[in-house]
Amino acid sequence: MRFSKKCCWSLAILVLCFLMGVACKKADHPHEHDHGQEHAHDHSHDHAHAHEAQEHGHEHGHEHGEEHGEEHGEVHVHEEDHVHDQSTHLDPETLKQIGAKTEAVRPVDYAPSVKIPGEIRADPDRRVIISAPVGARVLALDVPPHAAVRAGKRLALLELTDTDIRHQQIRAVEIRTELLAARTERDRTRAYLLALQGQAQPAAAEKRRVETDLQVQQAKVRSKKSSLQAVLSSLKLAGFSQAQLDALEKQGKVVTRIYLYAPRLKKNPDMEVISRPVQVGQSVLAGAPIYELVALDRLQVVGEAFEADLPLVRRAAKERLPVGLLFPATRRRIDDLKIYTVEGALDGESRLAHFFMWLANQKLATGSNEGHTYQDWEFRAGERVQILVPEQKVEKRFVLPVEALVRSGGRQWVFRECEGGCDRVAVQVESIDERLAIIPLDGGLNPGDRVVVSGALQVHLALQKPEQDTGHGHRH
Repeated sequence: MRFSKKCCWSLAILVLCFLMGVACKKADHPHEHDHGQEHAHDHSHDHAHAHEAQEHGHEHGHEHGEEHGEEHGEVHVHEEDHVHDQSTHLDPETLKQIGAKTEAVRPVDYAPSVKIPGEIRADPDRRVIISAPVGARVLALDVPPHAAVRAGKRLALLELTDTDIRHQQIRAVEIRTELLAARTERDRTRAYLLALQGQAQPAAAEKRRVETDLQVQQAKVRSKKSSLQAVLSSLKLAGFSQAQLDALEKQGKVVTRIYLYAPRLKKNPDMEVISRPVQVGQSVLAGAPIYELVALDRLQVVGEAFEADLPLVRRAAKERLPVGLLFPATRRRIDDLKIYTVEGALDGESRLAHFFMWLANQKLATGSNEGHTYQDWEFRAGERVQILVPEQKVEKRFVLPVEALVRSGGRQWVFRECEGGCDRVAVQVESIDERLAIIPLDGGLNPGDRVVVSGALQVHLALQKPEQDTGHGHRH
């Protein structure tokens, strides 16, 4: 087959273009291998890239954690740090600067407690209501609310408005007058009889008559005297003082005003005015309360036990076991109270049975204002408390104050003295309350170990400093 010259040149140009294209492709991929080598190369490249991204993310996470931890002011120690921390040592000089206090632990018998709600109340036998004895108008109130008063202090002045009391006084004056007249007549008859007996030959009939008259007059005197005493006793119940009654009996002086005084209680304690529901100028009926006083030197604690708690309460009362009080507001605790009685019936709605204890109270301060005395007491009626009734004793436990424990990494730790310093020991806590932590004999301590019972938190913070300096701890 013969080609023209023009066709040969066209074919040559096409071949040249193909060869030039292949050469350009090899220039763009000088290290290109076969398919297997190409796949291995791509996988290695991707793995290196992923590792780089992971390191970048780890660094980013640490930076974010540091910012988060600094923002919340918290330092969390990882679990691996606890292993190192148990061997961390705190020297005696640092312990002295911290002010840590240590004590030796010994196994003791311990009685856990059940918390039962209760309330502090005033002693009902030391609570007094001063009432208006008769219908009257209030002229003066001498003691303001919340002031302290002593026995015999005047509290109020009342003006009588009760007409019946006025009539009784008038009747007393009339009987008194009749009594005086009867006594005078009796005395005259007695003198005449004595004169008859002195004569040499007295008339027998006259003498018998005079003796009979004397007997009648003496009976009349006794009757008038009894009537007067009955009226005076009625007026005494109405609030008349003995001085007022004496004035009425001896002088016939009618009383128009009545004074009210603070009574005398056993051991003569000071009393506090807790209520004064009347005002000066107010008219009151007989029996209306004028003052309510209470002595606060001894208070009553009333427990509110459910049926399920009654066996423990009865046992504590019967065996005179020491019972504690816990004040939730201040976390203060008082021990060694005794239950003196348990209520014999359950409340129909709440199903509660009350039990009772006495609580001695102490004055904290005494002040005065405008001539009146005010007192501040350690405990107050109306305070809510938790009553700690003991259960059966458990034998041989380590009993530590809660201040001796530090919680870190989900575990409880104590700090034990060692040669030349102090280190940290993980312990197993059997029970814990606001005051004490109970550790079993196999809970991490040994008899005779000296542990930090005060300043444990400061010791814990001091032990963390070496970790932060060496980089073992992580901040979050």
